[in-house]
Amino acid sequence: MADISITARSGGATSNVVGESASLHSPSIIKLKINPQDIASLDRSGNDLIITLNTGEKITVDNFFVVDAQGHGNELVLEDE
Repeated sequence: MADISITARSGGATSNVVGESASLHSPSIIKLKINPQDIASLDRSGNDLIITLNTGEKITVDNFFVVDAQGHGNELVLEDE
C-alpha cells in the first residue's frame, strides 16, 4: 500500500491516504513515498493516472489530468525514502 499525501494548491490543506487509490477534487500536489526506480510505468486512463510498480502493485490517482478553469493542474512528486 502506498502512503499518498495530497496538498491542495489553494489553501494548502493537506490530507493523507494510505491505500491503492486517491481521488482529487481540486488542483493539488500529490506526494508518494516511492523511489522512482521502483516504478515500472506511468499510464493515463481517461483523466486518471495509473502508476504501476515493479512489484505489480498499482496506484490510481483519480482526476489527475483534470485542469481547472484557470488552467491549474496537478503535480506528482516522488519522495525517495
